[in-house]
Amino acid sequence: MDKQLTRMANSKSAERLRAALKQLNLSQAKFAKEIDMDPITVSRWATGTAQPSGILWAYIRLRTKIKELTDVENRG
Repeated sequence: MDKQLTRMANSKSAERLRAALKQLNLSQAKFAKEIDMDPITVSRWATGTAQPSGILWAYIRLRTKIKELTDVENRG
């Protein structure tokens, strides 16, 4: 992948991560602690310097889905 495509992919990934953290009401630091990662690594993901692995994306999707279901249950 050329550099421009990589930057675009990283930027989209960063947007998705920031949106997920906002939905989960988690700071980058709290998320880093939750997944036992260095906060600098999470910062790199959130700024588009690097991307999380596929397994981490699966975890993020699971966490956001659980949050959605819990929110619905608490409202009902």
